[in-house]
Amino acid sequence: MDDDSDDWWVLGADHGRSRLHVQSAWSGRTGPADFRLPDGRDEDDLVSSGEFSTAPFALWFEPLLGGVLMGDMIAAGGAGYKIVSERLLLAFDELDVVGFLSAPADLRTRTGHTIGGYHLIHALPPSTGHEVRPFLGDLPHVWLFEVSTRVHDGLVRRGIDDLQSRRARVAHESARQLVSDPAALDAL
Repeated sequence: MDDDSDDWWVLGADHGRSRLHVQSAWSGRTGPADFRLPDGRDEDDLVSSGEFSTAPFALWFEPLLGGVLMGDMIAAGGAGYKIVSERLLLAFDELDVVGFLSAPADLRTRTGHTIGGYHLIHALPPSTGHEVRPFLGDLPHVWLFEVSTRVHDGLVRRGIDDLQSRRARVAHESARQLVSDPAALDAL
């Protein structure tokens, strides 16, 4: 756990409120257990690199469950994709936030109609000046990311609250209780 974790917040999709949970899809995918991308990589490799906009194939997201309520983050069915609303991304721009990559997310209804206004976001490794960073080293199936208190407060002031947020210190302590070897988290 970082010494400055009291100055950071963990953001994630509000799984309790959100009725739209999505899974990734691409041409030729044989089912939800098929993680091999058309270019031969494992899906986790794409998630961990954040190179969504340069993928040489179409990648989209389809609903797992029915429902229409969407928030500022959408649950990606346990995958590590962080799908955020355009208004959250615009707030990042207004706040001059650095430390992430983004690309438009292609969300579709079950009938194939496009759901606009969402982007994939990838938190870059921590660096001086970054106010977005990965949660737990951005492990492939972690759909959370951290923002500085300044960014968190800026989101709250703008009414961007249709997501879960909690102090990073609390989230890190919870993670340590969930893993069988807490020392493994120290390397992240």
